Amino acid sequence: MVVALDIGISAIKLVATLLGLFWVLEMVAKDIDRKNLLWVLAYPAPRATYIVGRFIGIGTLLGCSIAFLGGLLWIVVQNSSMGYQHFHTFDLGSPYAITLAYLWLDTLIITAFTLLITTVSTSSLMPVFMGAAFAVSARSLGGVLAYLNSGESQINTSLASSVQKLQWILPDLSRLDLRDWPLYRATISADQLQASLTMSVSYIVIMLLLCCLSLSKRDIH
Repeated sequence: MVVALDIGISAIKLVATLLGLFWVLEMVAKDIDRKNLLWVLAYPAPRATYIVGRFIGIGTLLGCSIAFLGGLLWIVVQNSSMGYQHFHTFDLGSPYAITLAYLWLDTLIITAFTLLITTVSTSSLMPVFMGAAFAVSARSLGGVLAYLNSGESQINTSLASSVQKLQWILPDLSRLDLRDWPLYRATISADQLQASLTMSVSYIVIMLLLCCLSLSKRDIH
């Protein structure tokens, strides 16, 4: 059941990421592409309210989707584990709920970045591809940095230095993957949770500020 839970969490993360990219495409990118945004901007409200409202809407949909899928996974794992003896005792209580919450933060960061690309892109599909590339890169960054710092890497020193500098631009989304907590009862300190939360909120706020600035200066006609 540990394997099933692990695969289930990965599936939820994948589905949530795809849903986030799809909703940005449908709710924002196509609005701009089809000039529907002109009708919205005709109202006496700053453009920032549009992009922030869309982000809140997509974030709410993602939260509901993750909660629903997480609930289904919880039911499946609970029912499947009845009558079996397990070598590993997983925890489907608060550690599982917090893991899903941080998975939601992960998708919010990707959504915020994709929104930023949408506000500067002239193609409705470009933000989707860029958002997907960002998701893969940010989620892989932690593993790459750990490998470089292990001393086993044979990568050129200058290239390794360049990769390490990425952590100042690219968020390390692997820090938001807390699945070891419910899966293996790994110890996660409050400081780790706080640091990851601060990193996530800070990045989201910065992305939204850039989105608002970009959209306010964009000539839409």
